[in-house]
This record gives sequence, C-alpha cells and structure tokens, in this order.
Amino acid sequence: MKKFFPTLAVMAAAAAAFAPLPAAAQESELRIGYVNVDFLLTRSPQYRAANSALENEFRPRDEELKKIEQNIQAAQEEIRGLQEKQESESLTTPAAERRELDAKLRDMAGELRAMQRKFKRMEEEFREDFNLRRNEERVKVEAAIRRAINEFAVEEKFDLIAARPIFASKRIDITPRIMEKLEAQHEQ
Repeated sequence: MKKFFPTLAVMAAAAAAFAPLPAAAQESELRIGYVNVDFLLTRSPQYRAANSALENEFRPRDEELKKIEQNIQAAQEEIRGLQEKQESESLTTPAAERRELDAKLRDMAGELRAMQRKFKRMEEEFREDFNLRRNEERVKVEAAIRRAINEFAVEEKFDLIAARPIFASKRIDITPRIMEKLEAQHEQ
C-alpha cells in the first residue's frame, strides 16, 4: 500500500495540472512568435546603413594603408635589384663604389624596417578602431531590432516572442513582419 500511495499522489497532481483552464483563460489565445534575429542583424536596412557608414568612415585610412604597403613592396624590389647588381658586378666594381653601395643598401634596409613598423602599427590601430566602431554600430542595430520586436509584440498582443529557439515552425515565424517594421522605421 505504501508504494501505491506516492504513485496515486503523482497521478492526482498531474491530473490537476492538465485540468481544463478557467473559462477566461480558455477564451484568450496564447500568441507566440519566433524572430530570426541573426537574419535581421545582417539584412535589415539599419545594418546596411551602418555598414555603409563604416565603409565611408574607414575608406581613407584603408587607402593610406594600401599606399604604404605599395611603398614597402617598391622599396623591397629596389633593394633586391641593388643586391642583385652588387652580386653580379662585385668583381668588376671598384672598392669605393662597393662600400658606397653597401652603405646605401644598409640605409634603405633601415628605412624599409621603419616603414614596416609604421605599417604594422597603423594596421593594428586601424583594426582596433574599426572593430570598436563596428561593435558600436552593432549595438545600435540590435537596439533598433529589439525596439521593433517589442513594439510589434505590444501592437499585435503577443504573449511571447522567442529569438533563438531550438525549433520553431514557419507558422509562428514573424521575421518578415519585423523586417517590414524595421524598413518603415528606417524610412522615417
């Protein structure tokens, strides 16, 4: 009899949990929606605008880095050419000219190392600044998406909107409707 009583209690609790809801609760339908936030983060007009602004903001620095990189490559080629000349003409070149060419190569190698250090420093600063600004813009886009989802939920009387569920049917996917809301907000 002792084993039977706990089982009976569990069954009674389960039956109470699944008992019909009061009439007021049955009348209001539970509204649940799903939003693909990752899709909105990469395709919303706010994201595209932020991306465009970042490209415009960082284009001059990117072009400057490309010019420095080209200068480094040109200097490397020039040094290689002088080294090849030095090696091929080493037996026929007077000692004074060889010393002069050696000094010139050392100076050019020093300038090249300085350019490479400057390039590396500027590239790191560029990357850090770009990542910082990209994160700032991402926070703004995420806030706009959250705001659009919250407004939509209130307007349409949703009880729950999930962002990253394990499974969601297409029937409850409201991502296109949130995208429409984001597009309307962006046009304003």
